[in-house]
Amino acid sequence: MKIDFKQKLVNFNGIEIHQEKDKCWTLEEVSMNALLSPDDKIDGKTKYERYELARKVKANEDLSIEDLSIEEISMIKELIGKVYPPVLVGPAWDLLEDK
Repeated sequence: MKIDFKQKLVNFNGIEIHQEKDKCWTLEEVSMNALLSPDDKIDGKTKYERYELARKVKANEDLSIEDLSIEEISMIKELIGKVYPPVLVGPAWDLLEDK
């Protein structure tokens, strides 16, 4: 399965979700923000793992399931769920699950 992190997030009606007047949320943006969000409850090793995963997402326009482990996809989903409201979590998770 390929995950295109450049995809724009869309609502129930298929309309792009805007964060600013002319700027739409992308899967890459919510993933990067979630992975790099501050968290004082985790150790340096975990922070570094999150940083490395963010680099992987940013470096590749298309990642296949072979490029991301199930654990990495789960981590991205979990962190998006912690950082964002349902209106962004739903579309992001759908794209990560190829729905």
